[in-house]
Amino acid sequence: MNTLLEEKNILLCVSGGIAGYKSLELVRFFKKRGAKVRVVMSKEAERFVGALSFEALSNEVVLKEGSESWAGNGANHISYSTWADVCVIAPCTINTLCKFAYGIADNLLLSTLLACSCPILIAPSANTAMYLSPQAQEAMRKLESRGVRLISAREDLLACGVEGVGAMAEIEEIGYEVARVLLTQSFWSGKEVVLSGGGSSENIDEVRCIGNHSSGLQASYLALALYLRGANVTLVASKTPLKLPSSIILKNATSTQDFYTQIRQSTKEGGYYFGVGALSDFKPKVELEGKVKKTQGLSVEFVPTIDVLASLKLPSLTKIGFKAEKDPNKARGYARAMLKEKGCKYVCLNILTENNAFGSSQNSLLLLSQDKERELPLQDKFSLSFALLEMIAND
Repeated sequence: MNTLLEEKNILLCVSGGIAGYKSLELVRFFKKRGAKVRVVMSKEAERFVGALSFEALSNEVVLKEGSESWAGNGANHISYSTWADVCVIAPCTINTLCKFAYGIADNLLLSTLLACSCPILIAPSANTAMYLSPQAQEAMRKLESRGVRLISAREDLLACGVEGVGAMAEIEEIGYEVARVLLTQSFWSGKEVVLSGGGSSENIDEVRCIGNHSSGLQASYLALALYLRGANVTLVASKTPLKLPSSIILKNATSTQDFYTQIRQSTKEGGYYFGVGALSDFKPKVELEGKVKKTQGLSVEFVPTIDVLASLKLPSLTKIGFKAEKDPNKARGYARAMLKEKGCKYVCLNILTENNAFGSSQNSLLLLSQDKERELPLQDKFSLSFALLEMIAND
């Protein structure tokens, strides 16, 4: 994750809202992932947070009123706008938003925005009445029609004491939206992708269940990687250990039947399904009522659950199965059988060891198709997700 945005140039414009202090964390978000960050501040923004704080975090000169330099490689609104791979305004006041929509450039920040030819994202921050005003909404529509991406404000208790919409989006939400602009890949862009994640559990009685040790971490990282590559992502999961972008559709499932119902409703012709979830092969034949007492003893008869992967039969759905095995001598044979019997284009074989047990932060995979086997060596699960997607895209 530390190199996710390596060699990417991000221009952060900070206008005069109370949320300006949060933008310091946005600089940290980008820097921790390897990006270079430069900051432009409006005069009003300096009333809320000092330029020195942004300079300390970014290691770059902050461009502000009265600081422009046109000597050599000096900081000015042209040099900063042409340097950027992407520009994000966070927070963006309604004043700045409306002026930008109509091409007004009466301060340094707006002049920089109008000079940008890179993608631009806006994270508004405002009082509810101002945010919902017809003028502001019209300006937002106008900007979106020109390709500017709007990161919608959220509902919260605002600085003015009003409970309502207008709070700037969370830092991770803004950060991942910016990252998606920079990392979208043509192969995955616009693809409809569904994933299963976490383990299923099957009720024995109304208190007890059988399940497994799946953490849901690999599925969550893979969902995030797919989203950053530009896919439209739905994650059907029992566990989501990561905070994911709100644009990823999350659907909760518990039993294997729950998973199948949600997955079947979500998959589309021409889409992809990644069966990452560890779904149970068996369930109790009868779910007992109440709680069985220890003194009563317990004997459970099991029957097979629905085979989710085999049961998904959309003709143009590309299925990628995941298989976890303990026996390295038989694992490949089981994975090859899965390719044939369940109609998968790929199977990701995970041979469990001490280094990549359930819940581990690392994983290794063997990607099998009808005529190939390719190894993805042990690495963190987020890096592995990107490597897997790259391998599929280039196949």
